[in-house]
Amino acid sequence: MALRVLGPEAFRPALTALAASFAQRSGHSVDTTLGPATGPAPATITSRLAAGEDHDVVLLPAALTDQQIVAGRLSPEARVDVMRSMVALCVRAGAPVPDISTLGSLRSALRAAGSIGLSQAGSGNFVRDVLLARLDLSGLASRCQTITGQPVGAAVAAGAVEVGLQQWSELLQEDGITVAGPLPDAAQGNTVIAAATLAGREVTDLQRAFLTFLQSDAAAAILRTAGLQPVSA
Repeated sequence: MALRVLGPEAFRPALTALAASFAQRSGHSVDTTLGPATGPAPATITSRLAAGEDHDVVLLPAALTDQQIVAGRLSPEARVDVMRSMVALCVRAGAPVPDISTLGSLRSALRAAGSIGLSQAGSGNFVRDVLLARLDLSGLASRCQTITGQPVGAAVAAGAVEVGLQQWSELLQEDGITVAGPLPDAAQGNTVIAAATLAGREVTDLQRAFLTFLQSDAAAAILRTAGLQPVSA
């Protein structure tokens, strides 16, 4: 019996590795369907849920998970927080790697950057709307460029922007860049990813086993390798 999992494309390496590990441990195959978390396109997770697609476990940012629970599409009884996705900074491979270990050093690194690449949503919105003000750097908004059509890391690797800020797990997938590391805790905009089952369905033993696995030490090791932080950590 296959377990059908629906999750965000942004976390493909982690979700693929988690599915493979669970399949090996349980003897049940895992079919993963990945796509953008939300938006009007039919391929987004929220659109798939609205269309009534049948999946055993759905992973989404916690805020979207809770919205889908309110909408009656996901069940609150089988909802668990799984991981946190942290924002990180990268530079082109071979360029000096700035120290961003403190708020002061991060502020200096951003001030020194001639251009800053951000994603269209998610971490990009956090940097534009929250982080620059938190660091008293609102004047740097004119240096920020929204990267479209490619990952932020790819734009940095191509030299289109000097530094990039994006989810750490996504930057780790890119070649041609050096990741300086995640932003310090006081500068973070952690995105929590939750898992839940569809509303109005009896939760099977296989679904419960997968949800339990997602909070296990074995899953935590996979998440850390992919640049994600287990919620239980």
